[in-house]
Amino acid sequence: MSIRETAKRFHKEVSYGYRYPDSLVKTNRAKTLCPRRRKIDKDERQYPDAYQRERAARFGLRQKSICQALKRWRLTYKKMRGHPKADEKTRHLFQDKIARYQKQVKPLVYSMKETLPTTCQPLRIFSTRSALFWVPRLAG
Repeated sequence: MSIRETAKRFHKEVSYGYRYPDSLVKTNRAKTLCPRRRKIDKDERQYPDAYQRERAARFGLRQKSICQALKRWRLTYKKMRGHPKADEKTRHLFQDKIARYQKQVKPLVYSMKETLPTTCQPLRIFSTRSALFWVPRLAG
């Protein structure tokens, strides 16, 4: 249908059709799956821990465009409960210890100094009657 016919049908002036063509004629086209999606999926499988800036460098794009594409396709990174190489038994013992303190309704206080030496071992836990403290244990 031409702009003149459309203007006549809706009792509008012809200039309305030239000024606002999108409001008169709308087409609903389905967007096809672009080849870049398949490339990003392949890259995701090949480098699962890669940063977005690294992916952007491989594709010759900016980091923001990679971020927008991943967001549009609902691809996200899931957080893990612990490091995959961590000992499961130790992790479960640690989680049980925290659960016991929470059942006793003791507040948890996290104490960490701003400047820690590089020889610092994992945090150790000690408890008072009122709170649970986490402080760094120094090596040596």
